[in-house]
Amino acid sequence: MIVTGTGFGATQDTSTLTFASIPAVVTSWSNTSIIASVPAEASSGPVVVTVAGSSSNGLNFTVLSPLPQISSLMPNTGEGGTTVTLSGAHFGATQGSSTLTFNDIPATVGTWSDTEITATAPTGLSAGTVPVVVTENNQKSNGLGFTIPLTAAASSITVSPPTLSMVVGDTQQISVVDNFGRVVSGASLSVTDTTVVQLSTDGQQVLSALAVGATTVTATYGNFSAKQQVTVYAGPGLPQGTVRWSVPPTPGYSTTKIVQSLTRDWSVPDFYVVEDGNGSGFIIHGVASDGHEMWHSPLPGSMGSPSIRVYLMHASGDATGGFLMEFEDNNGNSLIIRLDGVTGQETWRYYSGGGLYQDWAVGSDDTIYVVEVPGGIYGNQSATNPNSKLLAINGANGTIHFSVPYPPSAWVRKSQNCVAGNDYASYWSSAVGAPMIAPDGSVNLELTVTNRLDDDTQCGSPVSTVDTNIQLLQLPASGGPSFSTIYDYTGFSVSLYPGEVIPDGQGGLLVAWTSVYEYSPQAELTHVTPAGNAQYTLSQSSWWNDFHSWTDPPDSNLVLGENGTAFARLGGTVISFDIASGTPHWTWTGASQMIAATSGNGLTVRTSNQVVRLDPTGAATYDTWTGAQIDYYAGDVWTNNAGASGVMAYSAAPVNLGNSVWVQPSNEGTRQGAPDITVTDAFQTNPNQGAIASVLSAIGTALYDEEPSILSCAGWLQGQGTTTGSSVV
Repeated sequence: MIVTGTGFGATQDTSTLTFASIPAVVTSWSNTSIIASVPAEASSGPVVVTVAGSSSNGLNFTVLSPLPQISSLMPNTGEGGTTVTLSGAHFGATQGSSTLTFNDIPATVGTWSDTEITATAPTGLSAGTVPVVVTENNQKSNGLGFTIPLTAAASSITVSPPTLSMVVGDTQQISVVDNFGRVVSGASLSVTDTTVVQLSTDGQQVLSALAVGATTVTATYGNFSAKQQVTVYAGPGLPQGTVRWSVPPTPGYSTTKIVQSLTRDWSVPDFYVVEDGNGSGFIIHGVASDGHEMWHSPLPGSMGSPSIRVYLMHASGDATGGFLMEFEDNNGNSLIIRLDGVTGQETWRYYSGGGLYQDWAVGSDDTIYVVEVPGGIYGNQSATNPNSKLLAINGANGTIHFSVPYPPSAWVRKSQNCVAGNDYASYWSSAVGAPMIAPDGSVNLELTVTNRLDDDTQCGSPVSTVDTNIQLLQLPASGGPSFSTIYDYTGFSVSLYPGEVIPDGQGGLLVAWTSVYEYSPQAELTHVTPAGNAQYTLSQSSWWNDFHSWTDPPDSNLVLGENGTAFARLGGTVISFDIASGTPHWTWTGASQMIAATSGNGLTVRTSNQVVRLDPTGAATYDTWTGAQIDYYAGDVWTNNAGASGVMAYSAAPVNLGNSVWVQPSNEGTRQGAPDITVTDAFQTNPNQGAIASVLSAIGTALYDEEPSILSCAGWLQGQGTTTGSSVV
């Protein structure tokens, strides 16, 4: 909680902050602002600051009962009638009027305590994964997934991918799946022309390309059959723009989103493909980089009771290979669902009491940072209960780690009752940008706070003042949050709008924001460094495409190059500029999306349907192939979202990524800056140790999986052997 006022003293010393006489733990104290956590044992009552024995006035603070939180289900798979044990917190000492539901169907409760519930799963649940939710005091918990095994018989099969291009000498994993997304292990496969491709004889469903040509692979399973078209080229690589593989959408659906997995692991997909049935539901496909389907999972097109249609607003991968999706209904209520990367099953869902902004940052520990505005932008705001907050959601089960409120904006009129009923105060949620995790682990959020005062205490014409400022909320990896002012304006002529924040690669930040004077916007940047801030105007345009879309802040207009260079996209114009001064190096017009900064301070972009490679001087080279909504994956693999035609992967020249902590817009949707890792000792401890251990463990595991005889090398990488010569990198 943030307490603002005057006369608190520069430091806390022996001063106190109490909630209904209960002392709070303070994380930040200044003469005008205090940041503290609400004590766990606090009750509703006055908040008071006491300095040198003198107590301030008290402002009433309402302590809400904590949300129930489910941390685990045992077991998490079974039929109706299975006895399930829920562990968690804040369920209530007894059940009373509280409920436990499986997909909104009440369960029969056996025992109930504040931390554990046993219950019988209701019968009549449809096959698939359903959310288990506790509702206590009209407050919903997070939902954990309970899976009812699918026993229905298949009605069709598909060879995945249905179309495939190879080069002589290539091998390719394929799969046969049924209409439920289950891998069909008993299917028989045949090839029309075995001089072109050959099937493995070990049952692993692997194709080997033998000669140039085209052929058909046929799968048969019971009364079902399906075909795959295969084309083999001479090589050494596929011709530029060749479709490597394609996946058509499910009948009645269209492809709306392709999201890259953040985990390069054979057991999880490389892509998550979302299909929308226009109200009839969603289908999520887990697809490997070679195009074969690993699983698919259906989701309903309406959720809740009563059912309300939902719309997919945002999606990204997480650090452990899972897939995160945010949905919103017609009433502005939001929901986050996580699917497991290995199985495609729902693991948890988070129910928001209102709206979530359409962006988040995902940490390497899978913590999700997202802005929540319960009740909407204008709902339930007050000076002492701002309500809008930055949430930290536990990526393992969807519970809340903690939340950080931020100040609301306000319009206040004071008249000392010169005119009866003329005093009023209106509060609303301050506009915010997209959260960002810097390489040092700190979380950063930009916001605009506006305060208008109409003072009519002299019972004449009111004197009106407006103060608007751009603020930066920073939450370090250890310690409490802090707020700093980036820019402040007093007056009616200029409006300020927050944008995105990215790291500058030198221990500082680039903070983007828009100022508007008489309907004329300017794209501003503030370079925040330990030595101080520098502000400059980058362009006579705006970072925002739509000023009315508060819950969809600009989040992909900046990427970082090398040696103090960054790139901005404003409208269709790309600007290469110096981060210290804002001086442009060059501009190029025609970009609908930045793809990535490239080595040597070039930039790869796309137009509406074509890849353009800009060299360090801004000179353009156009790829000769085209596609809709093109995006880059890795190596020579590119993807496009063809909507009603599904997903296609192309072969084209790779992107030589630049050496930068923010090389792609939004860093593949995680909004996390790549940490700088330096190892000087295999047993060192420092803020990067978690990242170091994770990287070395992954390398060691990969080496061992590839060749167990080099276990000693894997052990050395994980710090298990001698440190001689390991002053690394």
